[in-house]
Amino acid sequence: MIKIISLLILVFQITTLSAQNIAISVKKGIAIINNSKRSSKDPGMKIYKADKISASQDAILLFRKGSSTLNINCPCPNLSYNSISKKLTSNSYNISYFDIIFNQPLEVTPKTQKGGASRGIETEIDTFSINLIDSAWIMNDEYFVHWKSDFPSKQLGNMKLYKKDDVSSPIVESEKNIINLQGLSPGWYQLDFEVELSITLKTYNVNGSLVFLLPTNEEKMQVLNEITAIIKELNQFENEELKSIILNEYKSNRRLYGLND
Repeated sequence: MIKIISLLILVFQITTLSAQNIAISVKKGIAIINNSKRSSKDPGMKIYKADKISASQDAILLFRKGSSTLNINCPCPNLSYNSISKKLTSNSYNISYFDIIFNQPLEVTPKTQKGGASRGIETEIDTFSINLIDSAWIMNDEYFVHWKSDFPSKQLGNMKLYKKDDVSSPIVESEKNIINLQGLSPGWYQLDFEVELSITLKTYNVNGSLVFLLPTNEEKMQVLNEITAIIKELNQFENEELKSIILNEYKSNRRLYGLND
């Protein structure tokens, strides 16, 4: 009786796994799916039995089906749905942090990608950059916010820092291109700035108002514990580059700044 029950459970697990969709996420390089290019900037997508998949020499691909995750290092001239499905059944890893592995929502239906900018460590506005993005979490108590430009530039007025719930009067101002966040209490803040750039005899104004959080020690610890758990799961992968890519994606998507690597 016990053997029969065990067999039924195994059959149910195999049936459930086979009924689940396979999804692909490109972590590095370029993949071609039915003549459509995919890169790490594109969201994960479902693949189907008739799909034709190939990838560039340096590509790293991730596949998932149910609770199983599989990474494939390329070149991959001809990947089939059936071969991927078999590998997911026999050689995959159990990963619970699917939102980290597949860092963007799955597309509902396949479509040609038009590209787009990814969120990096710095927000760039043409030739201007600042080491902060909107809704960032500043994890370092000694963090400095600063802007820079490759072209002649000057700051118009002071950089001004406000408590998010009171923008009537700044709590910190700086006439330079840098502002120190040290000593501030946890909470949400707003940074306002305006910069004039001189590019090929023309001037351009760049102004911004960015909101960011200085988390409490408890909030920081929660994030650090999550990072520890993610690293533990990522250690199932042998590819060190893949681990680094996924961890950096997590930090970028969570808008974490000032972390010590």
